Amino acid sequence: MTGLQIGGLERVVINLVGRFRDSGYRQFIVCLETGGPFADEIAKLGANVIVLGKKPGMSWRTIRQLATLFRQEHVQIVHTHNPPPHFHGVLAGLLAGVPVRVHTKHGRNYPHMKKRVLLNRVLSWFTDAIVPVSDNAGTVALEIEKVNPKKVWRIWNGVDTELYRPQSTVHRPQSIATVARLSPEKDQQTMLLAFRLVVDQLPAARLVFIGDGPCLPVLRDTTAKLKLTGHVEFLGARNDVAALLPEFTVFTLSSVTEGISMTLLEAMACGVPIVATDVGGNREIVQPPACGLIVPARDPQALATAYLELLRDLARCAKMGAAGRQRVVEHFSLESMVRQYSDLYDELLKRKIA
Repeated sequence: MTGLQIGGLERVVINLVGRFRDSGYRQFIVCLETGGPFADEIAKLGANVIVLGKKPGMSWRTIRQLATLFRQEHVQIVHTHNPPPHFHGVLAGLLAGVPVRVHTKHGRNYPHMKKRVLLNRVLSWFTDAIVPVSDNAGTVALEIEKVNPKKVWRIWNGVDTELYRPQSTVHRPQSIATVARLSPEKDQQTMLLAFRLVVDQLPAARLVFIGDGPCLPVLRDTTAKLKLTGHVEFLGARNDVAALLPEFTVFTLSSVTEGISMTLLEAMACGVPIVATDVGGNREIVQPPACGLIVPARDPQALATAYLELLRDLARCAKMGAAGRQRVVEHFSLESMVRQYSDLYDELLKRKIA
């Protein structure tokens, strides 16, 4: 991995480490650049965290470091996450003679950039399995990067449906929540513009941001300029998201790019209906209008219309929320994700070692 900052990709890795703890695999996490807030969680699960301190960009020194580490630890599977670790991990695995090389593709990975597409295609030649986390990312792998279809194993991300579940709690009326890093790709500016239109019609409406990030000062400034200060809360990063989510009427994401959003799945598991932008795997998760509404990215009016539609129809919200919970339990559970990765590891080891 690149590092262990707070994010969906990192949460997937933590979940895999936790569930593989008693599987017979000896695990360790290599962070190419930095550790991060999730490093302590990994350590508590009994897996070593190794931080190499690499600077951004390609590093042949890092590849040699990894190859030495893989030999010392007698590694049989190297599993990389997103492009920079894929480049370094696969080449190091080849040098060290690691028999199985797996790569999880957490998003679309810049399909409009020819050099990146070519690099991903070449790396796939030396990778035993490419694992897109959504059908959308799988389409990029197959149709744009031209990955061998026999190597593509789509595995949806999964969440703990016992931790994230509906609760008998006090609901905040006319409330919208978002849980995400406050960063440009999440485009919370559009969310605020949309919410201004909502408040014009529903003065009691509230919007709650859960998360932190570089855009926080700008978002606070925009909130003030739109005269929304009394209607918008910034709660910062929280470790009680599972308890907070069931309180809200609607959950929303306004991203311009996504893979399979963990927070979208968590909200659905809590029985909260969704309003999200039509990017990445959002549509395949939500299956509108079953579990929520999907709107174009960067369109405040469309977002506002969807918010108003649900905030004014609590019976429909309840129906969508129940359908969302059922969908996550059936298709996006943590148990399902872990089982599929375990099957993939076993199958590839059988092919390479037996």
